[in-house]
Amino acid sequence: MSDFIKLVKDFNVIGFALGIMIGQNVAELANSFIDGIIMPTLKPFFEKISNKKLNLKIGFINLQLEKFFNAIMKFLALALVIYILLQFGIKLKKPVTWVSVRDVAEGVSLK
Repeated sequence: MSDFIKLVKDFNVIGFALGIMIGQNVAELANSFIDGIIMPTLKPFFEKISNKKLNLKIGFINLQLEKFFNAIMKFLALALVIYILLQFGIKLKKPVTWVSVRDVAEGVSLK
């Protein structure tokens, strides 16, 4: 049991799990924004381009353009959310222990 607790502490498993849950909720928020606001706004435009409800049939292949455009919009929205979070001060700082000077050559000074 103590090995398990050491593993959880050393690899910051709790922080990782919380990060995954927060990321999942941000993705769900972006998906609902896209599905509820953006896609209904753009759907009439896409239907004018293609009279077949955004399905394109080429021989035996049936391309569902609506799903493709939806996936592109979700990707762009998530990228925008990540960009905004990074711009508003969520900066990752490296721990000081990553870099340590153990020995300095003769004649070199660290100021």
